[in-house]
Amino acid sequence: QYGHLPDFIMAGMFPVMLAIALNRNDRWRWAWGGAAALLAMGVALSYGRASLVMVAVETLTLAWLIRHQPGRCRLILSLVFLGAIVILLMPGVMARLVSLANPGQGTAGYRLQQWRGVMSLIAQSPFLGYGPGSFSTIAPAAGLRVDVCPHNFYLHVVVECGLPALFIFLGGTCYALGRVYRAFEPARVGDCDYRNGLRMAGLAVAAGLLVFGMFDT
Repeated sequence: QYGHLPDFIMAGMFPVMLAIALNRNDRWRWAWGGAAALLAMGVALSYGRASLVMVAVETLTLAWLIRHQPGRCRLILSLVFLGAIVILLMPGVMARLVSLANPGQGTAGYRLQQWRGVMSLIAQSPFLGYGPGSFSTIAPAAGLRVDVCPHNFYLHVVVECGLPALFIFLGGTCYALGRVYRAFEPARVGDCDYRNGLRMAGLAVAAGLLVFGMFDT
């Protein structure tokens, strides 16, 4: 269950390093940018597709947050383009990504099977769920492998705690992110304001995690 923990941690640290680099105007920004690049390379070499998607979402979120600063936005998008080319040229990475186009085989097919089984369980108890930590117990009833998670955070919440729990989680998350976004000051990016940089990094990490949750728990 912890096989992808290292690349998940690297994917979570990536936008923090990149946000620090974007928020600085001295020569140290290149060191922070290099650290972000190394983390992205580490995620690519781990072959974790969910983590790669998370890094992509985080990068695009950062680019969107600094869209009012065309120079920095073009820089980050250029780095994304070059980084994507380098990553795709790495041995095995392209094959892992192409496998997503054939969901009937490999781990993608396994995830689809898990999701269908979880949906059938949810249909039987959509509002109350089966109780926290119950998935490994109820999985055999739906013909699923006894894993600790259904490889989808949102389905995991619903099957164990019910739809109200998911709505509470999403509502609370949107409220918290809304407050952080309103406090974020795009015009101050590059002023070495660490609070603003942390807000920027936090929004990017949250966006990445919300998408990551669609493929893993």
